[in-house]
Amino acid sequence: MAIAQPYGIWSVIPPADPPVTAGTSSVIALVAVCAILVAGLAVLASITVRQTVLRIEPAVPTFTQVLRHTLHLRADDAQRERTVALLARHFADGRLSQDDYDERVTEALTARICRDLIAALRELPPLAEP
Repeated sequence: MAIAQPYGIWSVIPPADPPVTAGTSSVIALVAVCAILVAGLAVLASITVRQTVLRIEPAVPTFTQVLRHTLHLRADDAQRERTVALLARHFADGRLSQDDYDERVTEALTARICRDLIAALRELPPLAEP
């Protein structure tokens, strides 16, 4: 083993490898490259097979969410009737007293804009669409 001092730093120079014939090294290198390629393709194939495609479907907005996006627009009869139907479900579930229900139904039926319909549904949890 030889010792050299490049640029003032001591380092060890390893001995030279014994000569290998060109045919043997080429075959060894070719076999090694083929093994690496086959292993890489197997990994890629297993990754491709195992991947799961996730479908992201848009959530259907609830009636209240639709109303919140149209607060400044005028309410139509269908929106008023749907609000009254939601109030009836809340009344049936025991969340509203008879007086409160009557007052809110009056508010919903006389609503001019969607903000008034939201006000009729105040303090009530959202319900799943029927």
